[in-house]
Amino acid sequence: MSEVKHTQGPWEYDWGQKRDGVVENWIVGQVDGDEFSNVIVSIANDYDDAENTARLIAAAPDMKSLAEKAVNAASFYSVEPSDDERSQWLETTEEYVASLEMALDELEYDAKKAIAKVEGKTDA
Repeated sequence: MSEVKHTQGPWEYDWGQKRDGVVENWIVGQVDGDEFSNVIVSIANDYDDAENTARLIAAAPDMKSLAEKAVNAASFYSVEPSDDERSQWLETTEEYVASLEMALDELEYDAKKAIAKVEGKTDA
């Protein structure tokens, strides 16, 4: 994959400022411990979907990572290897299938986590 040209994840979101108990803005950024160490974006809380937008932006690095894993898995498993390559990669068809199942399980797990993050849930 190409060189990363954005702030490294993971990113988190939280309310940025409150006035009289009302959230004025949502922030997305890198967290170091309990504090934001690098705010990437601040979203004014002047429309209904501001918090949802912050969650979606915060999930961007997770979704990028998931897409890269899917591309890598698809590339590896969609190419029909030669007999020599197959014997170098995996000794038997069972190992090949087990490897594919593990890759798909990991993709499913990561996808559920990314979706949960966008939806504001803790974990899938």
